[in-house]
Amino acid sequence: MVADAPEFRDPIYDSDGRLRMASLVRPARVAGLPCAAGPVLHWHDNGQLAQCDLAEPEEIAGHRFGANSIVCFDDAGRLESVTVFERTRIAHHDIDPGSGHVVIRFGHDGALAEYASKSGTYGPDGRLRERMLRGPEVVQGIPCTTGVVRFDDLGRICYGVLGEGHRFGSMTLPAGSTFTLINDVLRIAMIPQPPEPLVGHVYERLELDEGGAIVTRGKVGWTTRPGCASS
Repeated sequence: MVADAPEFRDPIYDSDGRLRMASLVRPARVAGLPCAAGPVLHWHDNGQLAQCDLAEPEEIAGHRFGANSIVCFDDAGRLESVTVFERTRIAHHDIDPGSGHVVIRFGHDGALAEYASKSGTYGPDGRLRERMLRGPEVVQGIPCTTGVVRFDDLGRICYGVLGEGHRFGSMTLPAGSTFTLINDVLRIAMIPQPPEPLVGHVYERLELDEGGAIVTRGKVGWTTRPGCASS
């Protein structure tokens, strides 16, 4: 049973007295939504509801989401994202989280922007956009290592980190290099260099034209210590 009037527990206010976080004693409607008791609700500076867990199925922005879905809004009240734990149909896509969950993100126009699960991030057309590698793997002929690999609108790999040396056109990059491809052509490379005192990790950054010629070359470096980045 979802109450019409919310009773908050452990409310947190900002310095101007605006409610920013609280949980519900029992399920209740907040900003018109059936919110669950227990999980923390969040509000934006302007008082708009930012996040809540649904206590029961609800239709939001033309889409129906199941109970326990986590819904997030921007400060204009537009739906930003929903984390779902059961099969959900969005824009002719049947999104099935299986035994896990899927985060569905929307654009300012309310259209599906992308959805992400443990298998990767997918565009509104269902094509894979991004995947996290848990170890070395050859992706479309490129030996990549642990980390993120990204794909363009045609499904071609366009970003990753090399697990071993690899030749792109006339240039061979060593292991540990980050590469960015446009239309299967190397356009940006970050090549690891020996660490430097007070800087730490150092990379040579190359930008190349469509023919593979280097147009800019520079050095970037950073450390985990705040205020010590250099470029």
